[in-house]
Amino acid sequence: MGSDRASAGRVPEYFDGLEVFGDPTPVHGVMLDPYCIDAYEVSVERYESCVREGVCDPGERECSLRPEDQVYRTRVNHYPDECQNQGELCPNYPANCRNYQQAAAYCRWIGRRLCTEAEWERAASGPGPLKRKYPWGDEPVTGKRANTCIDGPGHLMPVDALPEGVSTEGVHNLSGNVYEWIYDYYAPYCAPDRSFLTDPRGPENGFLRIGRGGCFLSESGFATTERTTFNPAFDWG
Repeated sequence: MGSDRASAGRVPEYFDGLEVFGDPTPVHGVMLDPYCIDAYEVSVERYESCVREGVCDPGERECSLRPEDQVYRTRVNHYPDECQNQGELCPNYPANCRNYQQAAAYCRWIGRRLCTEAEWERAASGPGPLKRKYPWGDEPVTGKRANTCIDGPGHLMPVDALPEGVSTEGVHNLSGNVYEWIYDYYAPYCAPDRSFLTDPRGPENGFLRIGRGGCFLSESGFATTERTTFNPAFDWG
């Protein structure tokens, strides 16, 4: 787990200091018990099912990135023009603009939890000792593999989009589209020792949470080892 190279790259300007890249060094050994991970990001349709049950917060409020921009409801923000403010028209697009607590509440509702950072990185980098730079391999980021600001459409894409970017084990959109919230609080990695860490979950207390995988508005953060930290109340995703 981890990298020998520190993260460096631009982050979306609109985050306004709410997040920074976390140091992915040093490389260290981790042992994980078997686990399952969803093959797709949580869709609007799935999240709205939780809202209708009265469990999940709809998270609806107005926001704009800049005063001169059109104001959107965050419940359906960053979707194609035909379904802005009408999320029911994009049921297979990922639920967006949800803070950490909203994401965790949905996971509890379906009897699961957010992935730990180690679990996410293992799912993204693949099996075996040779880690992949990106979920699909070592080939560069392109619009056919990940929804990013590099050459993407400028809005979110369906949760089953871009099959060329699927991981070794069939997980979609681990890079790009929307950031994934991670279970762990952020902390720098400790220097490796002779033993492996077993099912690590980060520190017991903290403030910043971790997001992984980058998003459709970012220019970096897509590599399997890159770490991004967020205020857990952040929900403009």
